[in-house]
This record gives sequence, structure tokens and C-alpha cells, in this order.
Amino acid sequence: MAAAFAVRKQKPIYQGSRCCVPGCKNRQGTDTVKRSYYKFPQGEANRHLRRLWEASVRRADWVPSNYDRICSDHFVGGKRTHTKGSAGYIPSVFPWQKVCQSRTSKTAIQAGTVTPVPWRRHDTWSPSPEHDQETPGPSNRQIAFAQQRERKKQEEARENSRHVWKEHGHDYVETSKEKPSIYDEELPRLYKKIQELEKENSQLKQRVFSLDTVKECDKDFQRYTNLPNFAVFSAVSDYLKKICKGHLKYWRGQETDCTPTKRSGRERSLSFEEEFFLVLVKLKSGDFNQQIAGRFGISTSQVSKIFTTWLNFLHRELRLLFEMKTSWDKPETIPECFRRYDRLVSVIDCTELQVEMAGTLQARKETYSNYKNRDTIKFMVGMSPNLTVNFVSKAYGGRASDKHITLTSAAFINQLPPKSVIIADKGFNVSKELQSRGVQLIVPDYKGRGRSQFSAQEAASSECISSARIHIERIIQRIRTFHILGSTIKISQQDITEQIFSVCAYLINFQMPIVNLRQKLHADTSISEHTNNTTEESIFDFI
Repeated sequence: MAAAFAVRKQKPIYQGSRCCVPGCKNRQGTDTVKRSYYKFPQGEANRHLRRLWEASVRRADWVPSNYDRICSDHFVGGKRTHTKGSAGYIPSVFPWQKVCQSRTSKTAIQAGTVTPVPWRRHDTWSPSPEHDQETPGPSNRQIAFAQQRERKKQEEARENSRHVWKEHGHDYVETSKEKPSIYDEELPRLYKKIQELEKENSQLKQRVFSLDTVKECDKDFQRYTNLPNFAVFSAVSDYLKKICKGHLKYWRGQETDCTPTKRSGRERSLSFEEEFFLVLVKLKSGDFNQQIAGRFGISTSQVSKIFTTWLNFLHRELRLLFEMKTSWDKPETIPECFRRYDRLVSVIDCTELQVEMAGTLQARKETYSNYKNRDTIKFMVGMSPNLTVNFVSKAYGGRASDKHITLTSAAFINQLPPKSVIIADKGFNVSKELQSRGVQLIVPDYKGRGRSQFSAQEAASSECISSARIHIERIIQRIRTFHILGSTIKISQQDITEQIFSVCAYLINFQMPIVNLRQKLHADTSISEHTNNTTEESIFDFI
């Protein structure tokens, strides 16, 4: 029995890419010479170049696919180039083109100056054998001129192939340099579009809230940051940038480290100055993180990270700028109400901020204030004679007394030098404790219940003390202009409440002083000049 064999159909052999130019029979795998097969330009950026290639092929109602190729025979020089304007940038050598060569005139042939060349069909030429027998060959000079003309024609043809223009629905190779290029029509339109986009961009920048749009107006800058102007902001920012070398490690549950890291990491959305500006805006406005994130174009988590990092950094660095001093190099910078107290170090007072009601009974017992009749936290603020904040205590519950806060503030007590002076209100009953350290406490006199009024000396002394102590009330009032302290403080912010109040207190030192010392000094000088020119009677009249 003959075995039946199944005939397996063989797969067609892939012969490679084929040139898509009409009339060209070149095919990859069958070439006897080395050729390259190029794909049509791909992508949106090469859309215009692809159209030029399609028009050069001259195939009606045809769209090239990803498998269509053009062989290297159709490029000048036998190779495609990627330089715009070069001879091989666009295919320009096709079967339907004919490179014309000028024929030699009969007069030149009869004169014997040029050897006649018979015209061949395949664009190749060679001297006629019959003519070689009748006419002598060309001289070296004639051959050089002929070669020079041939090179010049090739350069002109290569130059003309660089320009393509559209006419009657088809793209042809430009043979005249006077015809306009397609880029001459596109460039003016693109330039106009760029100008419109730049104008629109400048208008949008003016609408967006940023440091660049606010810094020009001092009034707006003070409204958003509580600093007088952009010059003060730049001075503080440069000082802080020098300390941390322009880089802050974001807070990750520990104290902020301003040591620069060697790892570059991801580029930050805001610059050093913009992050500082963001912190000032949040302290001044008291807005939520979502609102700040919308203004600066960053995420809410990024705002929280930046704010917490800068709070720890500013809390640590700003308090080092203002220290307690007993002597001053320029006494004219101290108001007159403080000059009568030698070795005055600080004027102290306490203030309270409202907080949310605590969840536990013990915590609420510590935060409830009998003076405010609500849950509060309490801070002690110290002011130097030159009207700057030089001390801010830790946060205490509203139940704590002024005496308790003063005596437990070791950072304040330990900085007081011997024989120094402190001015406070009547509630600071710590005279004996400070006197044991050699520190004098000045408070207004007590009238008591046994008499109806102060004596003349006590009234004058209390008036002088009150005129000096009133400035600490004005300082505290300025601290409260940061609206983040005006609203009820959340329990979730208890970890950064001390930093918030401390930073707000030290930032007001960069504002204009609450007493215009220059104007007062000018007025005192005018009064002294006036009194020197008057008589003794007029002096008593003036007093």
C-alpha cells in the first residue's frame, strides 16, 4: 500500500523592501550594488517634510504606509541627508527627469575650438570615431573649461533641488531662485503668533498671585506679608539663605536640618525666596493650606511640608538676632520714656490665644482661663528698650499665672545680668525671687483699700511706668495682626503653636518702629534751639 504524503505549502520568501517610485524596479535583496532604502519621515514634527517626499514621488491618490521605502538612487549623491536645505534632504532624482546639456554650436565645430559630441539617449556621451579621424582632439585647456562648465551646471542643479514650491496642485523641483519658498509664507505667521502668545503670557502673569506681581507695590506687599517692602524681605531672605546655603531639608518628623545635602534630588517647584514668601502669606492671612496651594500652584501636602519646615527654621534662627542688652551704643535710638531707667533689660507682659476645647478633663482644666472665660494658651513676651521683641516664652495653659510663667521661664531668668532692671504689670509678683538674683523689678504702685487715692509722688511714678509699659501692649497688638493667631487655634496644631507665635513675634522687629524716633529727635532739637533764644520768663511760660 503506497504511503500517502501530504504536500506542505511553502511560505513565500521575503525579498525585502521595494522602492515605491514609479518606474523604479530596485528591490532589497535583489540588488547587485549596495543601496539604502529609506522610510518616509514619521511624526508630527516631520509632517511638512513627509508631504514634500510624497509630492516628489508623483503618485495620484496614494498615501504611503509604514512599509513603503525610497531607495538611495533617488537622492543626490546616492545618500539621504538630514540637514535642511541640503541636496539629499528631499528625493529629486527620478526617471522622468532629464538633465539637459547644451549642444555645441556648428560655428564652434567648424572653427575647431570644441570637439563635437554626438547626443546619446541614455545621457552618456563619447567622441565619434569618424570625427576623431577627421578632427584633431581637444587641447588640455579646452578640456579644463569643459570640466569647469560641467561642475558649474551640477552645482546649479543641486542648488535648485533644495527649493520646492507648489503649483497647479503638484510639487515640483524649483528651477528658478526667484520663485518664493514655502517658508516665506509660514515664518511671518509664526512670528505674529509668538508675539500674541507673549502678550497673553504677560497678561496672565499679572493675574496670577506671585512674588513678582506683589513686590512692586509696598502697600500690597505689606498687606500680604506684614513686612514694609520688598527690600526688607530681600535682606532677611539673603541672611537666611546664607545660613542654610540656599537649601532646606524638608521636615520629616524631626527638627529641621539646614545642612546642605549632597544628593540633588528632584527639582523643587518654588525657589528659596518663593517658599519664604509663601510662609509669610500664610502667617499673615491665616488661610487654609488648600487656598495657599491654589494661589501658588502646588499641592496641599507640599504647602504643609514647606510651612512646617520654615517654621522650625525661623523659630531657631530669628531669636538669635535679638538678645538682651543692658547698654546701647546709640542712646538716641531709645525712647525718652526708657532713658530714665538705667540698665533696663526688658519690659514684659503676657497675652492669651483662644484654642479649641480639649477632649479630656485634665487638659481642659489646664487651658481654661478665668480671666477670658474660655480655653486659651498663654505666652510671655519681652521687649527691649529699643522697641524690639527680645524674648518669647513657651506656651502655657490659660490657667497659669504671670508669676508662674516668669519663674518657670529658665531661658529668661538665666539671661538677666546682675543689677539689671525689668518693667512689668502688677500681676508679676516676683520681686523677691528676682531680688535674690540681683535684678530689680519695677511695677506700678498699689493703692490698697486703706486710702482713697495715690500720693503725688506715687501718681507721678505710676504715670512714668505706665508710659513705658504701654509700648509692650502695642507690640503685642502688632503680633496679633498676623491673622493666623486671630482665629481659634486647632488642637491638631498644638505641635507648632509655639513656633507660630514665636515667629510672628520676632517678625514684627522688621517692621517700622512703633515710635518715630527721627521725628521726635527733630522736634526735641527744634525745641532746644527755641528755648535757647528766649528769656527766662518765656521759658517758664513754655513749661
